[in-house]
Amino acid sequence: VRSEGFPDFEVWPESPLDIRSAILYLEPFDERNQRAFGYDMYSEPVRRAAMSRAIQTRSTAITGKVTLVQETDEDVQAGFLAYLPLYWDGVQEIGKPASSGNALGFVYSAFRMNDFMRGLLGVDNPSDVEIVIYDSGDPEIDQLMYRSNSEQLNVARRAKLKDSQKLSILGRD
Repeated sequence: VRSEGFPDFEVWPESPLDIRSAILYLEPFDERNQRAFGYDMYSEPVRRAAMSRAIQTRSTAITGKVTLVQETDEDVQAGFLAYLPLYWDGVQEIGKPASSGNALGFVYSAFRMNDFMRGLLGVDNPSDVEIVIYDSGDPEIDQLMYRSNSEQLNVARRAKLKDSQKLSILGRD
């Protein structure tokens, strides 16, 4: 990477782990994304758990709630990442034991929850429904991933219609 025009490139943070997975390619290569350049995603436990699960299952796995390295001091959002493992010997046969030794790296995507939900719903805040999403299905404030603007809802209507669903998506509740 240094010989490709980035003489100050470093893998960070320091880690005692034998496996490292630094961010090398990300687009757009703007100021926000440059904050993540060289970051060792495997050094952080929530990211590492998803990466390990992706290797073991040979399929896409998502993290729990994280703060993305690209976040600034403005409009900080909960985030998550999706990892798809790549292997030295190509696509692995399902049912064949996987190991981190034959994993080349990951194709990944980072998501900011408010931005993700805005894209999914097509609006900033739905006016006729309140949506609340928690990581791991636990309705605790530190596990809160997303809450639509509930101030727009009529209090009587909110009390009448209520539903809760536990969803498992890419290995995560």
